[in-house]
Amino acid sequence: MSTSNNTSDLSDEKLKDQRCLTPASWRCPYCDHELNCNSYMVGFPAGVKFDPTDQELLEHLESMVKEGGSRAHPLIGDFVTTLQGDDGICYTHPENLPGVTRDGVSKHFFHRPSKAYTSGTRKRRKIQSKRGEDVGEARWHKTGKTRPLIVGGRQKGCKKILVLYSNYGKQGNKLEKTNWVMHQYHLGRDEEKDGELVVSKVFYQQTQRSTTTMMEQNDDEKDQQHHKKVHCRRPSSQEAMIACQTISTEDVQEASVQPNTTAL
Repeated sequence: MSTSNNTSDLSDEKLKDQRCLTPASWRCPYCDHELNCNSYMVGFPAGVKFDPTDQELLEHLESMVKEGGSRAHPLIGDFVTTLQGDDGICYTHPENLPGVTRDGVSKHFFHRPSKAYTSGTRKRRKIQSKRGEDVGEARWHKTGKTRPLIVGGRQKGCKKILVLYSNYGKQGNKLEKTNWVMHQYHLGRDEEKDGELVVSKVFYQQTQRSTTTMMEQNDDEKDQQHHKKVHCRRPSSQEAMIACQTISTEDVQEASVQPNTTAL
């Protein structure tokens, strides 16, 4: 009978371990407050979103880098996926990354960029698909300058904006700019080093109204404004004199028709 109870206790302990982390890891990394580990708490309530600012992303990245990640938030792994491997975020097309969709919602990843060649500093940004996917020679292309991120009056990191292009490297084919965008963040003032941990935000930019539609709408608005101007224009001096003469004539005729009530 005692053996059965011991087995039941071990099963309960295993179930508890699967549902929650160890008590030491369930402490706030900032105030050291002990969090209540509820074995019946599963997932997050509807509506919970992860939408950090650039500065907050740097804080999460710094917590993962310093002290072996011991200061990282215990739930950060549920919002920022860590990608392993030498290819980092370029191991597949962004549409195939975990949790990424085309609805415009951003998905965040920890990963380590690598050099495209053994010599030089050029980063590997070509999609290195090893799963037989037809990615069409897709490559991330940096757009604009690297932006410094200031925290507390000092530069804490850098931000790069990259856009995915297809048909890259194929002779005779025009480069096609896609709607896939990536914001990459790294710590420090210099360029990120080979194998350095960075955090990136990937999203599919929603298509805006076409230029043709906007031009047609502008033409319609101009026509309406012109129509209002034509019908609301100021009368000329000659038209005003004719109108005044007409009104004066009507007043005289009306006065002659009305009876003289004073005599009565």
